[in-house]
Amino acid sequence: MNVPARRAIEALRSGVPSGDAVRTLGCDHTDIVGRFESLLSEAGDPAGTGAAARGLLVSGGYGAGKSHLLTYLMHSALSRGFVVSPVTVSKETLLGDPGKVFATAVAELRVPGRAGSGLRNLTDSLNRGSSPFRSFFYWTDPSNSGLPAQFAATLYVFDHGRDPEFNDQIVRFWAGGKLSVVQLRNRLRELGQSATYALPPLPRVYELALHRFRFISQLVKGAGYKGWLHLLDEVEPVGSFTLKQRAKAYGELARWLGYPGDGEGIGGIGAVAAIMDDFVGAILVDKNDREMVPLRLEASLRPDDVVLSARAVAGMDVMERHAIPLDPPTPEKVRQTRDRLLQLYREAYQLEPGWSPRGPANCRASRGPV
Repeated sequence: MNVPARRAIEALRSGVPSGDAVRTLGCDHTDIVGRFESLLSEAGDPAGTGAAARGLLVSGGYGAGKSHLLTYLMHSALSRGFVVSPVTVSKETLLGDPGKVFATAVAELRVPGRAGSGLRNLTDSLNRGSSPFRSFFYWTDPSNSGLPAQFAATLYVFDHGRDPEFNDQIVRFWAGGKLSVVQLRNRLRELGQSATYALPPLPRVYELALHRFRFISQLVKGAGYKGWLHLLDEVEPVGSFTLKQRAKAYGELARWLGYPGDGEGIGGIGAVAAIMDDFVGAILVDKNDREMVPLRLEASLRPDDVVLSARAVAGMDVMERHAIPLDPPTPEKVRQTRDRLLQLYREAYQLEPGWSPRGPANCRASRGPV
C-alpha cells in the first residue's frame, strides 16, 4: 500500500493542499520560487542587519493555486531549516491587530522534524550550551535588543531555574499570556539576580505584540534554526473591515513585507502573503481607499493617525505595485498535471483510472476501492 500516494489523492479530492499532494504535484511558478529562495537567504543570513527581509505578495483568482503555492513554500522552508507559521487572515485573526496575528502565528508554528505545532516544540529544541543560544541570551539584554527587561529576566530564569512548572508559565508568557511579576521577582531573588533586572510596567498590547514577534524571531535562531517565516493566506477579508481597520491592515501588510512606511519593520522575519487578484480594483479603487484612507486619517490631526496614514499608503502601494500575479495554467501544464494525477492514482490504488476528456469515465475507478 502506498500510503503517501493515497493521502495525496484523498487530500486533492477534498480540496486540501496537504504536504503529500503538494510534494507530488510540485510547483510551476518557478519565478516566485526563485524569489522565495532569495527571501530565505536574506531572512536566514546570520550576518544580517536585523532589518525585515523584503517579503512577497502573490495575487490570483479563486482556484488559481494560492494556497497550494503557500503550502509548497512552507514545506520548502521547513526542509531548509526554517520555522514556519501559516496564518489565515479572518475576522478572528485581524491583520491590523498584531496581538491576534501573533497568537495565531505561535499556535500554528511548525518546527522542522517535529510533529504538531506550537511554541513548546521550539523551546524543546533549545540547546542551552550551544553558541546560538548564548548569542540569543546576550541579545535579549535590553541595551542590545530594546525589549522590555521582562524578556531577558524570564530567559534567565528559564535557563537557570529548576522549576518546570514556572518554566511552563514563562513559555506561556512568551506565547502571549500573562506572568505574575511577583513570582518572577521571587525567582530572580532566589537566583541572586533581583538587582540585575529592573521590571518596569509592560507596554500596551500593540507594542508588546511587536516585542514578542522580535523575541520569538531571535529565539528561533537561538534554537539553531535559520529564521521564522510567516505565510499570510486569504488577505482579502480585509475588504470587509471598517475604514480604520482596513488602514491598520494595510499598514501591517507593509510591515510584514518589509515596506513599513513611517513604521518599523520586524527584524529576523520573512513573509509571503496571498490575495485575490481583484482586491485592488474592488477595494482600493471602487471603495476609493486610495484617497479616502489618508484623507480621513490625516483630517483627524491625531499624531497616531498621521503615522497610520503613511503606513496604510505604503501597504496600498505594495498591493498596487509589487503583487506578483499567478499565471493561469497553460494547456500543456494542465495536461502534465493530469498525467501526474493519473500516475499518482495508479500508485495509490493499483488500479487503472478510467479517463475521458470530460472527466473520469468510471465512477468506481475514479473514486478508488470501496
